[in-house]
Amino acid sequence: MTMQAEVIEMVADGQIRLALPGVRVINLTRRSLDCQVLEGLRERLESGLNVLPDPRRANFYQASLDGYQYYFHVLDYADRPSRVFLLSRRG
Repeated sequence: MTMQAEVIEMVADGQIRLALPGVRVINLTRRSLDCQVLEGLRERLESGLNVLPDPRRANFYQASLDGYQYYFHVLDYADRPSRVFLLSRRG
């Protein structure tokens, strides 16, 4: 399977810049989040966002955005856009 996710570059402190064209973000947190929050995360992931890979779990990442910490899993497909399952938002 060929991944559509693209690691654009390695950045400081073990982070990578991850781009997910056409990504869909699915909220699996226990909280209802405003559509603007999910859309903002989706837009940043499409254009490229600095993320910290989880050293224990493949395709799990942590990212800081607008004063919040996000933890999510990326499910990447060869024939359709990636999906991001948002597991946690703290801030």
